[in-house]
Parts: sequence; C-alpha cells; structure tokens
Amino acid sequence: MDVRMTQQELAELAGASRPVVSLVLNEWRRNGIVSYTRQFICIDDMDSLKQIAS
Repeated sequence: MDVRMTQQELAELAGASRPVVSLVLNEWRRNGIVSYTRQFICIDDMDSLKQIAS
C-alpha cells in the first residue's frame, strides 16, 4: 500500500516530532515493514504493522 505523505505530515497526524517519526520509519525500513521516499510511504508488510499497532 502506497500512501502519499511526508514524514512531517505523518508526524503532525501522530502528534509526534518529525525526528521521532524518522527514527521509527528507519527502524521499520530496516525490518522490511515500510519503504519510503520524500513524498510516499509504502507499507510492505501490513501484518507486521498490525502487530505493532495492537
């Protein structure tokens, strides 16, 4: 699933700072859960993301 959203926009939605969002996204990218560019976040492993959310 591709989502057109910047890290800053995601941070604002989550009520977090952009540096914190960046740290989390980098960890998730290393674990193969997401990939991203400047404007898109791609969820590569929805099941893992659901486990993190619960």
